[in-house]
Amino acid sequence: GVRSVANFLVTTLVDELNDVEYGAGASLREVLSLAGNNAEADMITFADSLAGGVISLIGINITHGDGDGLTVLNGDLDGDGVADITIMGDPNTTGFERNLLTNNGELSITGVDFVGGYGPNGDSAIQNNGDLTVANATISGGISRTMYEVGGKSFQFQTASAVSSNGDLRLSNVLFDNNDASGAGAFRYAQAATIYVRSGNADLSRVGVVGDGVRNDGGTIRVGDVGARSFHDGDAALI
Repeated sequence: GVRSVANFLVTTLVDELNDVEYGAGASLREVLSLAGNNAEADMITFADSLAGGVISLIGINITHGDGDGLTVLNGDLDGDGVADITIMGDPNTTGFERNLLTNNGELSITGVDFVGGYGPNGDSAIQNNGDLTVANATISGGISRTMYEVGGKSFQFQTASAVSSNGDLRLSNVLFDNNDASGAGAFRYAQAATIYVRSGNADLSRVGVVGDGVRNDGGTIRVGDVGARSFHDGDAALI
């Protein structure tokens, strides 16, 4: 039969995790938590009054863990193909990892920009451990840094400044703008990249990269060395 769809409406830009009947309204974090605890496919949209708004995360990243079917997150409020919602990292949490979004299920995002993910322990901005589609978005200002010492020498380990994927990944009409996995220190581990496909499949279409800092051999797009995967570049370009 036809599977039912649960509809959720985000009504506040405040980042909070309470009962939706309390606090500032239904936040994105709260709604994703509700979507992850039902047995239906989910459609998440935003109130028209939030158009052009910024969700500034407080501390930890937003996590999607819905194992019961596809969750669609639509931030294109007027249907013009341009993002109307921005998720921004907390600039006060530089002492630990602040990935903006971790996906552990099946998630499709359109019309949401991501700004300022910081990953001192490796990855930044978006971490995919499931099935993820991102369309009509800009991902900018991500930084990936990990320092460690061996034998008194300082090493810099990087993975991905913008997107790291351990599952299936699809990017369409996505611009990567000034993300940094350039590294520092006496040595740099050669895995830095803007997009790091660790495992699974990746399909990129109309993807652009502007000014991303990668100073070792990981490159702008890195495909991992372990496990079976396919990679399709529909129309990716450095700008």
